[in-house]
Amino acid sequence: MRKQGGGRQRRSPHLPQTLIGRRIFLWKGTSAMPIEIEVNGKRYPVSYPPDTPLLYVLRDELRLTGTKYGCGEGQCGACTVLLAGAPRRSCQIPASAAGRKPVTTIEGLEKDGRLHPVQQAFLEAGAFQCAYCTSGMIISSVGLLQRRHRDRIHRQSRDRAEHPHGFGTNDRR
Repeated sequence: MRKQGGGRQRRSPHLPQTLIGRRIFLWKGTSAMPIEIEVNGKRYPVSYPPDTPLLYVLRDELRLTGTKYGCGEGQCGACTVLLAGAPRRSCQIPASAAGRKPVTTIEGLEKDGRLHPVQQAFLEAGAFQCAYCTSGMIISSVGLLQRRHRDRIHRQSRDRAEHPHGFGTNDRR
């Protein structure tokens, strides 16, 4: 349960816990584990059972609501985040696993008030229907582009190692 204004309490939609200030009290014999996760370049101390899905920590604790709950099975992609640069379904990743890798959500893509180029392209193309799963599509697209860029850099490095004579290095006699 969470304490709301006026002293009322309501049940959390996701976790069997009571949140009072920053202290969490859990029910049903589950034990919280304090971890620190890096989200969008900032580190946050959180305390949850180790098997709690990352999605719930992002939405309930950090209030990053751009990452959506969809199917809860990792099929729809609405909950996609970048975990160490790779697209992952946050409903399937335990929060404890994210403690060792940086997480990027849709909120973390904009820099200095400017949208990420993929966000801007979606906006300009009007690539939305109801827009519920759009954040997952954008994050997946960014992850794909980053992977392709890393693969291209890796291939170029490998090619240079195999063929060390690049443009302008041939001895002309």
